[in-house]
Order: sequence, then structure tokens, then C-alpha cells
Amino acid sequence: MDAELKALQAILQKALKDNVPETEIRKIHNSIITSFAARAYAVRRITTNKGKKTPGFDNILYTTDEQKYQAVEDLGSFNSSKYRASPVRRV
Repeated sequence: MDAELKALQAILQKALKDNVPETEIRKIHNSIITSFAARAYAVRRITTNKGKKTPGFDNILYTTDEQKYQAVEDLGSFNSSKYRASPVRRV
């Protein structure tokens, strides 16, 4: 794991332990989510796991380094405040 990501996680852990106000914890958490290191680590975890040859729900496989870098960039442009999950279909 990248040193930057480990440092951010250590800051978050210390803030949680020291009972820092929730607004500050959210700021730290958002800085982790939006960091390049966290996005690169997430893509690396997905593309090196046991099911790496199985496409996800979007039917996309990330096999080349260019595709993996593009996935990291796409995660950076994702705006979570505009995203709304579709309701779960009950059977």
C-alpha cells in the first residue's frame, strides 16, 4: 500500500480514537476517497484478485496498463453526490 494512503488512514484512525468531531472525520475520509493513491490501490486490488478474468456488472475487463490507468482516472471523475442507487429488486 502506498505511503500516502497509509498516512491518511493513520490520521483517520487517530481522529476516531481521539473523538474528533464528525465533520472533521468526514473531511479526512473524503480526502482518502478522493486521493489518487486510494483509487490506484482499489484498481490494483480488483485487477489482481482471483476473479480478475471475470467481468463485473459493466462487462469490462481491465487487462492492459492503459485500461487500468483509465479506470483510476474514471474513479476520480465520479461524483458521489449525484449518484443514486437503483432500488433492490425483491423476488
